[in-house]
Amino acid sequence: MRIGAGPFRRSHFCLSVDVPERDKSANVYPMYEWVGEETSALLGAFYGKLILNLGHIQAGRLLTVPSLQERPFHRFDKPPFDGQSRRPGGSELNLSQAAPLVAKYIKVVGSDDQLPLLVRAADFYRLGLETYDERPELGFAMLISTLEVLTRLREYSEKELYDDRLLDDLRLIAASCAEGLEIVSRLKARLYQIKRKVAALVRDVVPDSFFEQRETRPAWGFIKHRDELVERVRAAYDIRSRLLHTGDRTGLWYIEHDHQGEEYGIGKPVMEDNKLANLLCRSVNLVGLERITSTVLRTMIAIWLAR
Repeated sequence: MRIGAGPFRRSHFCLSVDVPERDKSANVYPMYEWVGEETSALLGAFYGKLILNLGHIQAGRLLTVPSLQERPFHRFDKPPFDGQSRRPGGSELNLSQAAPLVAKYIKVVGSDDQLPLLVRAADFYRLGLETYDERPELGFAMLISTLEVLTRLREYSEKELYDDRLLDDLRLIAASCAEGLEIVSRLKARLYQIKRKVAALVRDVVPDSFFEQRETRPAWGFIKHRDELVERVRAAYDIRSRLLHTGDRTGLWYIEHDHQGEEYGIGKPVMEDNKLANLLCRSVNLVGLERITSTVLRTMIAIWLAR
């Protein structure tokens, strides 16, 4: 719609897919709604924007009316919802830029082992953006879940998975008894180390340009280097785990808000739980986590396209 930036501004487009002729001996009309769901999620991940599937215009012999979303997005000034390309290295907001993504999706769907993981990660990312405004604590959790899914797209060294003390303990067990190697193998199978995988993925995938091409307006409140990035992601993971495993929302207001696009909270929150206050200060806020997640997701899609 040709209106100025605001909570109701939208762009609409139609995806038309040429599908096989249906089996006329069966009284069934395939709907292919999953194509719209998956393609829109992948496009949103590709651009770092909220893209929703509004439903069919035509499905088989049926003509339908899409379910237009009229609810406002009051945080329309944030990068996932505005009309500017993402930083770092975000694609121009032109559908032609996504042609290779759509073409590969159509070509390999059902036969590529990485595509389902990318689609699921893109879907979690979209859920994070859908709840960003009204239920930001859920948006925060969904963004961490996006990173968790993406961890399955690479392998991890023992150095990435275990700290030095744990590695020493495992070596001691392996050398101390006849079945030491089998015991260590069983222990490793029980140590999923998801937080360490998320941190390792972020450290490895986020490009150097992340620290140079910023989306914050002021000259403060942004992540300065890779070690800080990893430590803040680990703290954000602990906050998400605390929220989901205990249901305790205390202090979430601190990471739900920002003033001018800063990537972490400014100042220490006043609360009785000093340990939680320190954890919140070490974490990124919702703005920062979204930018990290979007950067990782866009990079993983680029790697997949180059395969």
